[in-house]
Amino acid sequence: MSGNFREWMYKRIDEETRNFSEEFKTGVDQFMAFANSQPLAQSNGGKFFCPCSVCKNDKFLPGTRIWNHLYSRGFMPDYYVWYKHGEEINMDIGTSYVDISGNEEVGNVVEDRYVDMVNDAFRYNVSFDDNYHQDGSYQNVEEPVHNHSKKFYNLLEGAKNPLYDGCREGHSQLSLAARLMQNKADHNMSEKLVDSFCEILSEYLPEGNQSTGSHYETEKLMRNLGLPYHTIDVCINNCMIFWKDDEKENKCLFCGAKRWKPKDDRRRSKVPYSRMWYLPIGDRLKRMYQSEKTAAAMRWHAEHLSKEGEMCHPSDAAEWRYFQAHTKKNLIVY
Repeated sequence: MSGNFREWMYKRIDEETRNFSEEFKTGVDQFMAFANSQPLAQSNGGKFFCPCSVCKNDKFLPGTRIWNHLYSRGFMPDYYVWYKHGEEINMDIGTSYVDISGNEEVGNVVEDRYVDMVNDAFRYNVSFDDNYHQDGSYQNVEEPVHNHSKKFYNLLEGAKNPLYDGCREGHSQLSLAARLMQNKADHNMSEKLVDSFCEILSEYLPEGNQSTGSHYETEKLMRNLGLPYHTIDVCINNCMIFWKDDEKENKCLFCGAKRWKPKDDRRRSKVPYSRMWYLPIGDRLKRMYQSEKTAAAMRWHAEHLSKEGEMCHPSDAAEWRYFQAHTKKNLIVY
């Protein structure tokens, strides 16, 4: 599927006649037929989410009202994949190779876990707003809304295209970037060390390879997966964080260490000596529910039904041996 897929969605008015274009009218009919054929609409009396530019899939309305909204308002931006209306976002992404580093074979098709990663990130989140720190003040700012469809296709391309011609199948730009960032987290690697590794990889891999050239490029690629974070300045000696009431302090209130590095001709904005990354728990939990592989585990306690007279407890609990030796009831181990 290309970036020009379903262009009719945003060609509502014919420039010559100033009326609704025939292409748009035909497309709306196709969309309505598709949405009405899905279990969501069929089990709710013909109601489904309205993807118009105002409702933006937030309102659950009858099909007739949605039809009117689309004609009067047009579609919401970048809604090329109808993920809210039953359409799978992973289009033609199956591969036919085996990757011993982490791919799984399903029937005769081997699915790439990094392609799955992209699909999990975008399946229900095509129009999310990411929160990152982009300015020199390191305050909480909201990144402008980008073309999320473009993000999806760029990431999907990074997950599918080989790292270089002739490399082991399944080794892609995204898989290498993910491994680099995982090692950075596991071994507390500095950004300079990641830069060095990226330079080495770019130099030693065959010419024309797709590896990222720096920590910045690697982080930028991974950032498109939609995992928001905030950065907060901290004392270089880890005494305190510059947050809330202390957000405007210029030195540590405990040890007196300066917060900002000296300015030079190369940078105009303030740069702290040290900072921390805050990962909002809500966004992490949402991502765990987005992945089919982890959502089932997240729902276990809500969906699991205990039987009368049976006790449930974790198999790795410290009390395990005591329970094993003394309880007379049947045990369910999970």
